[in-house]
Amino acid sequence: MAKADFQALLEGPAGLPPKDTTPNFANPPNLEMIFDSTLALCLIAATIVVCIRLYSKVFLIRIIVCEDYMIVMAWIGQIGFIIPSVFDVRNGGGVHMWDVRLKISSDCSTFVPCWLNISGIFYSIIICLVKESILVQYLRIFVPNRRADVGLFMTIHTLIWTIFLFYLVVTVFQIAMCSPRERIWNKLVTEGHCFNEDVTFRSIGVFNVISDLAILIVPMVPIWKLQLPLKRKMLIIAIFATGFAACVTSVARTHYTFKVMNSLDASYEVMFMGLWTWAEITTGIIISCLPVTPKFFRYAGPKVRHMFPVSTRSRFRAHQPPESVSIKNEPEVYVHIERRPDGRNVGRDHLRTWGTAANGPTGSQGHHIPLSKRDMAASEEAVKNGRESVLADEVFVRVQDLESGT
Repeated sequence: MAKADFQALLEGPAGLPPKDTTPNFANPPNLEMIFDSTLALCLIAATIVVCIRLYSKVFLIRIIVCEDYMIVMAWIGQIGFIIPSVFDVRNGGGVHMWDVRLKISSDCSTFVPCWLNISGIFYSIIICLVKESILVQYLRIFVPNRRADVGLFMTIHTLIWTIFLFYLVVTVFQIAMCSPRERIWNKLVTEGHCFNEDVTFRSIGVFNVISDLAILIVPMVPIWKLQLPLKRKMLIIAIFATGFAACVTSVARTHYTFKVMNSLDASYEVMFMGLWTWAEITTGIIISCLPVTPKFFRYAGPKVRHMFPVSTRSRFRAHQPPESVSIKNEPEVYVHIERRPDGRNVGRDHLRTWGTAANGPTGSQGHHIPLSKRDMAASEEAVKNGRESVLADEVFVRVQDLESGT
């Protein structure tokens, strides 16, 4: 091929355009806005649930275990995952192949396959950490003692080590995909050799779906065996069944992985695979953090209500009768609060009620107040002591916690 012809080839499109379609190198249509929005939503959602988990474990449960470190590492990895993802979308990702010049496709810094390979390495490490954190959490919840359920103990351990070894091998394969590595993105390089990347990507997709289904099914049997009312048992199953969302994202990502492998417009189709990759990672992080979130909301709920007393009072006043309506003749119910002096009952209120203060008991220790005032004081005391009551219990740390409902 003459040098001029070769240069013209490099200046031409990286893929053949459809009939009656003219390549647009200057301002091609792309999926950049959709990708940026998805990335932002995923990062915000993952950051919120990780912060809730960390706050709950550090300040409420006050126990930090290995799965907490795993999910933090996965979250940090997700933040790092922004770099190859952004480079991917800024340099041809989501753009049709015929709108990308062939010469750009020979430069790692400016073409999709290079950043796709780097993204794949990030992805394997992140998704491995997410799945391992969920399984180690299962191990701590359902079989803290291996003799309690040897079968479940062995099943979870088998999944843990299978997932770890699989993603370790996949990561090594992706790092050493081609020799020289330039062959990954530059199809003009002919020397050296490459592993079959189609087999690698397809195997990752299939393994993801199978492992996600296994992680979804594993906790269902021990949860069903819990000695709980059916309604509460179904609620707990529903919490753990959120893992089905991970299965959906995994199946969708696998579908687009297969589509990219067979597509003549890979630079465009790969963006849909990237969107589902972000959704899968984020869903996994959320699922891993869900068992701890009820404790946070039980702690934060009273605090939030206490922060907005004005709106609460406004709603209360809206249901009050107009000021012109007299309620003076309506009797107030009083209570007599007697503090028993004996050591066994110090601080315990013994209540008796009557219609008016004048009819109350005489000659007894204690005092009498309207019942409405006592209820209001009790409510304020409950809000004040909310933190201590929340700190006293533990949520989803052991199977006993699931049964007790704390």
